Amino acid sequence: MSEPESVAGYTIRPYRPGDEGAITASFEAVFGETMSDATWRWKYASEPTTAVVGVRENDGVAEVVGHYGVMPMPLSVDGRMVAAGQPVDSFCLNRSGSVQHMIFARCYHELVRRFCGPGNRYGVLFGFPNAGVLRLGQRLLGYPKRPPRISVLTTELAGSVPSRLNRWLRRYRDESVPSPSEIDELWSRSASRYPVTVVRDGAWLKRRFLDRPGIEYPFITVRREGRLKVWVACRSAGHVFVWVDLVWDGDDAADLIEANRRVQQRALAGGHRSMLIWLLGDDEAESLLRSQGWSENRQTKLWFTHRFYDPAVEPNGSFAERFYATMAVSDNI
Repeated sequence: MSEPESVAGYTIRPYRPGDEGAITASFEAVFGETMSDATWRWKYASEPTTAVVGVRENDGVAEVVGHYGVMPMPLSVDGRMVAAGQPVDSFCLNRSGSVQHMIFARCYHELVRRFCGPGNRYGVLFGFPNAGVLRLGQRLLGYPKRPPRISVLTTELAGSVPSRLNRWLRRYRDESVPSPSEIDELWSRSASRYPVTVVRDGAWLKRRFLDRPGIEYPFITVRREGRLKVWVACRSAGHVFVWVDLVWDGDDAADLIEANRRVQQRALAGGHRSMLIWLLGDDEAESLLRSQGWSENRQTKLWFTHRFYDPAVEPNGSFAERFYATMAVSDNI
C-alpha cells in the first residue's frame, strides 16, 4: 500500500493503535459528548480497524482533525452474505486549511481506496444521514439523489401502571431476555420478511445489545404456544421509550399488537411520556403500529443512503427500498 497522503501540513492515513485518545478528544469537541474507550473498542476493535484520520502536528502534539470510520455490519441480501459497513463518528474540525483542503473528503476517499472494492473489506457502505449530512454527501461523496426516507414513528402515552403491575414488570425485566437459540429459531422463520438487512440472529443479539458497554436494553417478547413470535429491544432516552429493534415473524397481527401493549406497559412503568421507533422496509409492521395510534414524527427527518463499491454484490432488484432498518442498525442508541 502506498505512503500516506500529505497536504498543507495534514497527513491522511489509516488508524494506528494509540490514536484512540486523540480521536475521542476530537469527537467530544465536535459532538459535545464523550466516548469511552470501551465504547470505541465496541465500535471499531475489529481486524483491521477501518478508520482513516487526518492528523495535524500542533506544537509536537498530533491532533486528529478529520476522521472517517466504519463499523463492520455484514448484510444478508436475498440470502447471500455481503461485506458491508456503516460510517459513523465522521467529522472534520474547523482548523486552518481543513475546509479549503477538503480534509473530510480526503479521509473518505482514502478509506475507500484502502478498504472498499472487489475482494476488499467492504462491498457496500450505508448510513442514515439527516438533511444537512445528506446534502454534503450528495455533493462530495456520491450519495444517492433520491434515497428513501426512514419512517420515524411516535406515540404519546397516557395513564399510569398500577403499583402491583409495576412491581411485576420490574421482576420480569431479567426474565424477558430471549435466549440466543430462540432468536436463531425466530430469525429462521422471519428472514424471508426482511430480504435485505443485517441478520438478527443470536450472534446479533449478543454483539449489538448484550456486549455493548454501559447500556442496558430491556427486551419485550411475545410467545405463543411456547414459540417466540416477536421480540423488541428497547432503551430509555429521557422521557421517550425507544423501540431500538424489532423482529416479528409476520404470522399473526395479534402478536405485534400484543408486543405494542407490553412495551407500552413497560414504558409507563418507567415514567415515560412517549414511544419512538425507526422503520424502513416493513410496511406491514408500520401499518399495524399506525392502526394502534402511532404517527409520523415530523421533527426527525432521516434518509437511508448507500454506495456500492463492488459490482458483484449489487442485487438484481431494488436494494434501498427493500432494506429493513430499525435504530439498531445505526449506532445512535
